[in-house]
Amino acid sequence: MRIGELAAKHNINASAIRYYERKGLLGNVPRINGVRVFSPADDARIGFIQLAQQAGFTVAEVHMLLQQFADRKAPQRWRQVVRNKRGEIQQAILTAQHTLGVLEKLLQCECPTLDDCGAGYLQSKQGG
Repeated sequence: MRIGELAAKHNINASAIRYYERKGLLGNVPRINGVRVFSPADDARIGFIQLAQQAGFTVAEVHMLLQQFADRKAPQRWRQVVRNKRGEIQQAILTAQHTLGVLEKLLQCECPTLDDCGAGYLQSKQGG
């Protein structure tokens, strides 16, 4: 499969595939007459990269997963990495929920100026 076909199949730009190559996420892709020829394994690898990125993994983290946990005999190790990422995402959700609550309070604020709003917040934190 050529790079354009692979990119279209995954709905990404060919430049993304070249980027994955430069970052070491794809193995050595053979060239025939100067044209990259991707295998079904490369196709599956790009599917995994997209899945991992949708789950919140950075390119560096995806690289680590692919390099360190390629051994099929060690699923507990990569599952722990996934559990850790899940914890990070859960914490980010809690932080975002808190931020939304603060924004809602700001929208309900009837202070005439932002300084008054800030002074009210300071008094509430000091117990006043």
